[in-house]
Amino acid sequence: MNKLEIPKYSFDFAPDAKTIEFTSFKSGKVQRHTTKYYWNFNSYNRALFKNPSLRLSDLTLITASIFLSDRLALRSQTWKRDLFLTIPVRDYNFWNQAQISQLLSDILYYLTEDNWSFKFTANDSENFQKSNQLNFPFGIPDETLIALFSGGLDSFAGIVKHLRKYNFSKSFLVSIVTNLRMRGVQKKLVNSIREELKIDVVHIPLAVHLRAPMLAEHLQETSQRSRGFIFSVLGSIFAVIAKKSTLNLFENGIGAINLPMVDFQIGTDNTRAVNPNTLVKISKLISLVIENSFEIHNPALWLTKGQLCETLLKSSLKNTICKTVSCDGGFSRRVKGKTHCGHCTSCILRRQALFAAGLSTDDVSYQ
Repeated sequence: MNKLEIPKYSFDFAPDAKTIEFTSFKSGKVQRHTTKYYWNFNSYNRALFKNPSLRLSDLTLITASIFLSDRLALRSQTWKRDLFLTIPVRDYNFWNQAQISQLLSDILYYLTEDNWSFKFTANDSENFQKSNQLNFPFGIPDETLIALFSGGLDSFAGIVKHLRKYNFSKSFLVSIVTNLRMRGVQKKLVNSIREELKIDVVHIPLAVHLRAPMLAEHLQETSQRSRGFIFSVLGSIFAVIAKKSTLNLFENGIGAINLPMVDFQIGTDNTRAVNPNTLVKISKLISLVIENSFEIHNPALWLTKGQLCETLLKSSLKNTICKTVSCDGGFSRRVKGKTHCGHCTSCILRRQALFAAGLSTDDVSYQ
């Protein structure tokens, strides 16, 4: 393929079948594939005894479709891609408003620097209508923290710091599970927080991943710049179902702004997952969907990673630091007992922060 040619992909998500048919257009060649995916957001229902509205249910599918398309569309040397998605929705009139599709495209362009286009088709599934009838109106205490929980060091330390500072009687920690190993890490960390702080902490794991038959790993895109979108949107949906107008996440200011480390890092060579601009744009989308004000808030924006970690210094939770995951490669390195490489920018920032906080002896062993 000519290195200046932008690869084009077309994705068609079948209603209720959890099947993706997609076509790639490269160098005049057309390749067609069919794969299946797993999409399980039942944790919403189990935690709150409520189902999302039709429109919020649409948004969960749209969000999962975006993430899966991003994973299945290989980049070329140009980096940029053209992606066209056909997605079945139940609130057809809402999603076919021009401003909604444009806002989705704008958010995703900022995150990925790809051109995203959407076609929404009507989905009148009777099965969904029946499953959506029973809602139990259990109340959520006002003093409840709803936050994203990645299993990373910032997320872990930030949640502990926030729960200590404010008088929360309950907390829901929402995680997006794209591999089972990370889910195990998140579960252990949540148990540690619950035991240390003696409050009701509920973990909400939401799973999205490909299933067989699927493309081999070397034919899947690894950059996955849409991860910030799926994390923030699915966490926001949970907050809305819980009748809250704010979702919290925790990322130190240096990591959130994520400035280039070297001259050749341009644009989305650096992830913009929790950049303040991203959170404002996604907050606007959620506000339009629910027709009410909604905000994604990062209380750690004006803190360094070291300042965040200081909250663990005089706590038994410092012994849990070694279980958190910060490395850019993470589990993909598959070295037993050594999740962190030690030399990527995320590992270097982690090591500096823990040293500054007086916690370097409690850290993991690096490769």
